[in-house]
Amino acid sequence: MNAEEEIELIREHLEYNPETGEISWKVARGNRACGYKVVSGSDGYLTVKVGKRTYKAHRVAWLLHYGHWPEGCIDHINLDRSDNRITNLRDSTRRENNSNVGLRVDNKSGVKGVSWKASHSRWCAQISFKGKVIYLGLYDDIEAAAEVVQKKREELHGEFARHG
Repeated sequence: MNAEEEIELIREHLEYNPETGEISWKVARGNRACGYKVVSGSDGYLTVKVGKRTYKAHRVAWLLHYGHWPEGCIDHINLDRSDNRITNLRDSTRRENNSNVGLRVDNKSGVKGVSWKASHSRWCAQISFKGKVIYLGLYDDIEAAAEVVQKKREELHGEFARHG
């Protein structure tokens, strides 16, 4: 099946509500009635199987809304992988998508990019960009370190900068 046939098959079988982010079946399929909502998922992402292929629901939402596949990755702006409202989705590069991540579970400071350096009794500020760690200095208080990190992240990551 070529790309055009694949897109047509999806359009024939599914419909998308951009305000709710829900994808539902246009036609009855197996034990699923017409209008049945796509709710299956793994690792937080919703998926849908059309024909013999399984698709991520956010990519199908983009296709059904804009009429073409996204050029890159789809970034969930609010980090909720199951929120496929069109206002929460944006086409992004892998690097941009990786910039929009939340606080790591092993973060002890509660501030992204800031950690305590016991050897100096100060807060260390640093961020990653293009595979490199950028050291931003040591600070007496966490607020100062957080401010420096936030400004640098906005400078380098733009609209994809995530602070927490």
